[in-house]
Amino acid sequence: VFLRENNINLLYAGFFYTKIFFDDLWTSYFILKKLFKEVNTDEIIVFKRSYSLDELFEGRSPMIPALIENVFLKKYKNISFISDDRPDFKISLFLKLKHLLRAIRFYFPFKGENKRYKHNGILLVDMHDTPYLKEILNYVNFYKMYFSNHFIGIRSISSNKFKIKGIGKRNKEYDDSIKEVFKDVLQSQTYRNMFIEDEELFLFANKCLENYLLKRMGSLLSHADYIRDWLIELSPEVLITAACRLNMEDAFLLELARSLKIPVVTYQ
Repeated sequence: VFLRENNINLLYAGFFYTKIFFDDLWTSYFILKKLFKEVNTDEIIVFKRSYSLDELFEGRSPMIPALIENVFLKKYKNISFISDDRPDFKISLFLKLKHLLRAIRFYFPFKGENKRYKHNGILLVDMHDTPYLKEILNYVNFYKMYFSNHFIGIRSISSNKFKIKGIGKRNKEYDDSIKEVFKDVLQSQTYRNMFIEDEELFLFANKCLENYLLKRMGSLLSHADYIRDWLIELSPEVLITAACRLNMEDAFLLELARSLKIPVVTYQ
């Protein structure tokens, strides 16, 4: 309801990841289809690691084993799996360090001189080139929003100002509404025609998208009114971003800013 009332199109703003997902899905599907057709053997052994359907959308889980298990396994009875679910300590350590640095960046006070700013702004994707915005940073107090499983954080990048709102129990109504949308999508002939090659592929793609939005957007949408009210209170002059390849959280914030008539500026 919130997305419709505010004219927010998540898949439009998050087009890059949507396109990459479908490119990866179709390319992998046709390669596997050709491979299994040509392979003449009694048994096909697939070595696979664990994957998560919601992580397939952003390429953080491997597509091939998921496709084989959810689409091709029903067609080829000679496929067997050898699973390797040992934890990857390097990746685990990297993710923990990433979250630690993110927390340090958010909580540690700004060490520069606090100034009085006449204008506020939103910095969506700052990446590595924020220092090159020094000229505009002298006149606009830019804020960055952080999302996690437990809180929404709003932090000024040029002063000590920040806000934190803890995320409590998620509103199941939003989960139900997302599920209802994908239930309706199953009846869309236009969408189904994209997968005329294989009905199982259509159901698999739809399940990946549904899981991704439930995992990434369920909690966020529960607090969408708070985020909108905060943007109205902040009254930013502009939202700037160094990239247009946005995940769903950033796509949501971009579309929400657009719905509030906040100018959006991209830079390279």
